[in-house]
Amino acid sequence: MKKIVVPDSIKKKVRGDITGRIIKLVVLLAAFSAAILMVLGDMTEKTSMGNWSFTMFALLIVPFVICGIPAKSFDYSYYGKIINIEVRTASEEEINKDERRRKSGSIQHVLVEDERGKLHTVEIFDEGQMFPGREKIYNKGDRVVHVFGCTYIRPWFPKSFEKKQVCVVCGNKNEPHDEKCRGCGCSLEIEVYDEKGNKM
Repeated sequence: MKKIVVPDSIKKKVRGDITGRIIKLVVLLAAFSAAILMVLGDMTEKTSMGNWSFTMFALLIVPFVICGIPAKSFDYSYYGKIINIEVRTASEEEINKDERRRKSGSIQHVLVEDERGKLHTVEIFDEGQMFPGREKIYNKGDRVVHVFGCTYIRPWFPKSFEKKQVCVVCGNKNEPHDEKCRGCGCSLEIEVYDEKGNKM
C-alpha cells in the first residue's frame, strides 16, 4: 500500500471545510428539531410513541445529507490508475447545477481503480477531452492521486515530466514548476511513497 503525504496547507483547508460542514450541520439540526417539535408536538397523543420517534429520527437525517457529512466520513485518500474516460453532452438541468458544466457544456467522468481494486467515478474538467488539438490533462492509463476531503484528482507524474499540475483543492491547472496553486494558494508538493518507503 502506497503512502500519500499531504502538505499542511491542504490539511488546513480540508479541516476548515469539514468544520464549516459541522457548523452548518449543527445549525440545521437545531432548526429542524425546533420545526419538528412545533409541527409534531401535538401528535404524540394521536400516534404511538414509536411511530413519532421514527418520524423524528428520519427527518433529523436530512441535515446530515444536506451537509455532505456521510460522503466525507467514508472518503479516503487513494492512489490509482485511470481505466476509462467518458465525455457526454450535459442536459440543461445538469448544466444549471454546476458552473464548470455551464462553461464546457459537457460532463466528463473518469473511472479510477485504486490499489485495493475499488472503482471510483470522478467528474473532471479538462478542455483537452472536448477540443481536438488541446493538451489532455487526463489520459487513460495515467496514475492519479486523490486526497481525503478534496474534490479533485491529480494526475501523478515524475518530477521530470513536463505536464500541468492539477490542484486537488480547487482544480486549477498550474505550470509544472509551480510549488503553490495559482488559484487557491495551497501547496502542490504532495508526495507519494511506495511500499518500501521510496519516494515516487
